[in-house]
Amino acid sequence: MDVINSHCISESRDWAKDRKFMPSQRYAANINLNRVEIHDHDNSFTYWTYIACEYAEPCTCCGIPPPHLDCIVIAVDGACRRNGTADARAAVGVFVAKQSEHNMSFVLTDSKATNQIAELRAGILGLEQAISIRNKG
Repeated sequence: MDVINSHCISESRDWAKDRKFMPSQRYAANINLNRVEIHDHDNSFTYWTYIACEYAEPCTCCGIPPPHLDCIVIAVDGACRRNGTADARAAVGVFVAKQSEHNMSFVLTDSKATNQIAELRAGILGLEQAISIRNKG
């Protein structure tokens, strides 16, 4: 995929205003929703996961739509084993792309770990990573 085929028009996308992303509402019926996140397509995409352009036609060779280079995906998750018990253990993770330096995961050291705390901490960590990425340019 050539970078020439990528898009960068966030100001004209309605969903970019609140960042709520519902793939089934954005993409045509002929788009494979498993291809909405574009990553590891070639060497330029190994450190980021992008959103596919909802207005462009998929590549005739590989079937992948061109990415919006101004919109990366940052996935977060928090979980807690034995949630609600005295011996609960929680962990969080942030995923940007397979080889991204911004990926991280760790066990929380909170004495009162819960699933909700883990999910919230993961969200905060994801936002901190987004700010770090933005500040690096």
